[in-house]
Parts: sequence; C-alpha cells; structure tokens
Amino acid sequence: MDFKKSHASGENKILKEKRKKQIQTALKSELSISVDFVKQGFGTTNDGNTARKFFSKPEIVGKILGANVNLIERFANILQVISSDLEIDANKFGEYSLKTAHYL
Repeated sequence: MDFKKSHASGENKILKEKRKKQIQTALKSELSISVDFVKQGFGTTNDGNTARKFFSKPEIVGKILGANVNLIERFANILQVISSDLEIDANKFGEYSLKTAHYL
C-alpha cells in the first residue's frame, strides 16, 4: 500500500486522494462495489453488504490494494468473529489477531 498514515498534507494529500480514486474505480470495475462514497442522508456506501463482497474476493482485493492476500483473509475472519453472536475463546482470538498484525 502506498500510504501508511491516515493523514496526509501538501502534495502527499493530492497523491493519496488520487490513489483512493484509483482504488474506488478498480473496486467498482472488478467487484461492482462503491467504497467510501457519501450517500446523501445515509452516511457512506460502506456497509455489511459491501464488506461481504469486498472480503469474498481476497485475491482481487489484494491485487487492487497491493496488499497481502493472507492479511485480507485474516481481516475477513476477524470481522466475522467480532460480528458473531457466538461465544469466542478470547485467548485464541487474541493470538490470531496478533499473528495478523505481523502481516502489517
């Protein structure tokens, strides 16, 4: 990924916005999803359906983002666990999450 910080200023801000638009265009083209667009009166296009579609194709997303496919798959697993009503083993989940952090 090109940017490791959420905040950018000056020329970096312009480059970051350009990269964001490239990613949005590629996700729309490859997965037919709109990510991080404002929906008047509703917030953004980021919702559960968008997330499910995003994480259902980790190879494509990895190519678009320039990210490790295993990292994307692990993020998907983490999101599924924290969204679940099922009881989880906190120690195992913590270990899994820490291993995931090593991909960053």
